[in-house]
Amino acid sequence: EKLKLAPKGFPKDFLDIDLLKYKSYAVLHPVSNEFWIEKNVVDEVMKVYKTQNNFNKFLNRAIENIEE
Repeated sequence: EKLKLAPKGFPKDFLDIDLLKYKSYAVLHPVSNEFWIEKNVVDEVMKVYKTQNNFNKFLNRAIENIEE
């Protein structure tokens, strides 16, 4: 789902305005079946989690700045 108009506060000619119109985002990291049986699977899962967590923190900061 996308908003029809740009979010408030953004100029209509903003470079990535279409990305800002989405109502939700999903972060994906595809892995092979073999990924789950590797010796260091926990370490690899944590790397992915940390990357996704940083993205989530970025989005949360953006929302907090809008609400202020």
